[in-house]
Amino acid sequence: MSGPIITAFIWDSYVRCFSEAAKETGTDLRTFTRMSVGDNAEEYARFEASAMESDLVIVHLMGSDAPEYVDRLLKKLPKKVKVLSLERTR
Repeated sequence: MSGPIITAFIWDSYVRCFSEAAKETGTDLRTFTRMSVGDNAEEYARFEASAMESDLVIVHLMGSDAPEYVDRLLKKLPKKVKVLSLERTR
């Protein structure tokens, strides 16, 4: 793909919607979920590598806070990577 690279840490239920939008816009979207990353070291490594080379990282806050490993990764991102944090409104 020649479009921007976006890494999204989102709920499972949002993956399809995000994927369809990415396809329509030519965006290289890489989705990760709490369930897919969780305690899986190999998947976390893929998440980290993807985020490091992304133009944008989207984090959907699940409940009140992002998991500690997401916070740790966000602090290590290069300055060129933009971060969009989405919260659920009540």
